[in-house]
Amino acid sequence: MGKQNDPFPLDLYPLLYGANDFSRLIEFDLDNGGKLVLNGMDFFRAAYGHSPELKRILTSYPYQIKPPGKGDCILSLLLPPFPSHLKPSGNLDVLQPSHKFVKQDAVFLAHLKRDVYTKQVIHEFANNCFKSFFNQSKKGPIPFIFLAPEPWHTHPDVTIRVRGIPFDNQKSFLGLNILGISDPPGPDIMWWKKSMAFGSGSGGEPVIIRRTVKLSEVPVSATFTASWDTANLALPLHNQLCSQPEGKVFSGSRHYQSLEGFKQNTCG
Repeated sequence: MGKQNDPFPLDLYPLLYGANDFSRLIEFDLDNGGKLVLNGMDFFRAAYGHSPELKRILTSYPYQIKPPGKGDCILSLLLPPFPSHLKPSGNLDVLQPSHKFVKQDAVFLAHLKRDVYTKQVIHEFANNCFKSFFNQSKKGPIPFIFLAPEPWHTHPDVTIRVRGIPFDNQKSFLGLNILGISDPPGPDIMWWKKSMAFGSGSGGEPVIIRRTVKLSEVPVSATFTASWDTANLALPLHNQLCSQPEGKVFSGSRHYQSLEGFKQNTCG
């Protein structure tokens, strides 16, 4: 890419693997006219539910299998049917897929169950994972993929709490560690524990999950220096923080751009 198309100045954050790093970047418009640039893998970690099991299923199984019942898939594993002895409330009911899931997964699972747009995004995400995996498996003994996640809901305003490096006269920000993302607004979710499906749940009443639409405005971010040596980039983030942290909580629009195949040379 030419300099005019680079999502951020190339010397701002030299990548550990240089030109071999094809991680997908996501660019969000900010209310101040700048942009927030995030790594796709970190966005997947922070935005796609909470539990590791949810992310494992999203990256390991096909979206669906037809006819149903012929094998495991994302829909069958994440949205199991309610057993006959449970009586859903008739509102937004979600059954915990297994004990490996937590109630913080409820918002994502509820949208996967009811939101057509979420279904489309996850369907495309799963297809890209499988396509990339099989393409890479032909090139070497250890296949790998670069995840290409996208925002999975259409709410226009999102608040993101992030650590990283400001640029463009403090208008824009390169996010290196996402600390929190607001939930899309919507009705409360009835979270039914898996134990209830086997008749062992206490009380038989679901947990009411209320969404975190607004994040508190607290100084949780830090500014990183731009003069790191690439050999030190693998250090934990807490070892790279400056002595005077700078708070960054961003509110931006739904408009974003997915930057594919971005390559960056390491800086000497």
